[in-house]
Amino acid sequence: LRGRVGEEFLLFGMLSQLEEGRIFLEERDGSIPLDLSTSVGNVAPGLFTENAFVLARGQLTEDKLFKVHQLAMPPLKPADAGHTVHARHMPAANMPQTSRETLLAFEQRHRDASFVFLSDLHLDRPGMLSHLQTIFDGYASISDPTQLPVAFVLMGSFCSHPIYMHGHHPVDQYKSNMNQLADLISQYRTLREHCRFVFVPGPNDPWSGDTLPQRPIPATFTEKLRMRLRHAIFTSNPCRIRYGSQDIVVFRSNLLARMRRYCVVSMEDKKGALSQQLVQTILAQGHLTPMPIYRQPIFWRVDHALRLYRTPDLVLGDQASPFSMTQHGCLCFNPGSFPGNAHSWYVYWPATRSVEFR
Repeated sequence: LRGRVGEEFLLFGMLSQLEEGRIFLEERDGSIPLDLSTSVGNVAPGLFTENAFVLARGQLTEDKLFKVHQLAMPPLKPADAGHTVHARHMPAANMPQTSRETLLAFEQRHRDASFVFLSDLHLDRPGMLSHLQTIFDGYASISDPTQLPVAFVLMGSFCSHPIYMHGHHPVDQYKSNMNQLADLISQYRTLREHCRFVFVPGPNDPWSGDTLPQRPIPATFTEKLRMRLRHAIFTSNPCRIRYGSQDIVVFRSNLLARMRRYCVVSMEDKKGALSQQLVQTILAQGHLTPMPIYRQPIFWRVDHALRLYRTPDLVLGDQASPFSMTQHGCLCFNPGSFPGNAHSWYVYWPATRSVEFR
């Protein structure tokens, strides 16, 4: 850009704060400070945080600033494109076309197959188990096992407060609550035998802290669940569920509030629902937490677990209001907080790739 003051350019790079209070556009060979004052009203949908990769259109000024006129997220390829592009480099994420066709046929043969998603199951709250019992009663009344859910995906936190802050005997109380959940589920023989129960930890569960990915809930707290439920699965957060031809990423995080807090571009005059902007951002960035490590700590050796290529279907367990939408062929939905949204949940139907809010 040197010597080309006043000319218009379209630049691609990463937003960074190399100096306190100043936003730069950074690339491999250098960086340039940005003037974002004229971009208000010309910012495409998205939550622009540090470490976000962006397209910036603007001009170089005489004081060596890049005055941004338009700012946007990178374009997103349709989800189906990932099934064929670079397939030979990603054998685990892609399958031969014949195999994919077979799996699609499997999905259509099992049109009644469904997944139940619930988030924020605070077992220490009075009445939580009775609300779960109501749900299980409804499904246990189904006489045809083929119409039962493939899995109940139960997302944390399973405690309303971080375990190290909860009461005088937090460990014993947490284990007791999980044992009561095991007693409840074990009452339903058909559900025990035909459904999987997937447990995804949340921010308050042991011993996650704030670093991603989170490890599964330690076995010391889940011994009874493991003994009583043959199909109990304790996963990391995030986790991936493979069903037929579909990759379903499940992520429990209060991501919307965190990303809004650390936006470096004003949210004023932005059009579109915040949930839509959140989904647009993480899909365009190809990462569940496109923020600096001091905003969201990450275990770098397993950072790949947070990446979103190829574009999957996405379940966000967020305390924000429930939503569902499809962007570029990717279905994304948030069941919301179970106790905070009148004990509601989502059902996902893989054969039709549709969701139902209950």
